[in-house]
Amino acid sequence: MKKIQYMLLFTSLCVFAALGGCGKEDTTSGTIGEADKVSSPTFTDEQIENIVLRSYQYVAMYNVNNKFAMGAGGWNRCTADTQLKDHTMQDIARPNNDTLYIGCVLDLR
Repeated sequence: MKKIQYMLLFTSLCVFAALGGCGKEDTTSGTIGEADKVSSPTFTDEQIENIVLRSYQYVAMYNVNNKFAMGAGGWNRCTADTQLKDHTMQDIARPNNDTLYIGCVLDLR
């Protein structure tokens, strides 16, 4: 549970950092004077909760993708199962016990 809380906190901080600069124009000409400084945004508790709830699915998918990549030996590699999975598989939350899985995690940048 602590791991999820830390993930949510980290995600929230990343979202706050990204949203902090949204919609702001850079009107400086190389130097920043007192009048040009932009104050940081303030969020209510409801807005923070909304951001965390909306971003949780992306954090979960990021973690699943990285689990597959590390299980396959890194990115841009594929692994194919030769045996059926049971409850001991940790890569998927609820694996089918009648499916042979093939996993590929590709970096398409």
